[in-house]
Amino acid sequence: MCEIWVCHLAILHKKKSYVIADEPGARIAFDLRLGEIGRVRVTYLKSHKYGLGKLGCWVERKKDGEVVKSARVGLDGYWKLDINVAR
Repeated sequence: MCEIWVCHLAILHKKKSYVIADEPGARIAFDLRLGEIGRVRVTYLKSHKYGLGKLGCWVERKKDGEVVKSARVGLDGYWKLDINVAR
């Protein structure tokens, strides 16, 4: 994991954790083991108050060290509504 990322354990939900980076362009990677369906869920915060930025998230499937399949999505943590919502 990159040194600019800070890991946190949620106060109310001890089994949930999250990571935060304040440096633009920060990258982090996780090794995942998926079941037959191959679904990945990313939960993130949308807020006007906290000045959150944009996130690019992708999953790659590798075979023999080479990427054979990739999925990519962009997420935006900022919005104009005056409430904070986990999505």
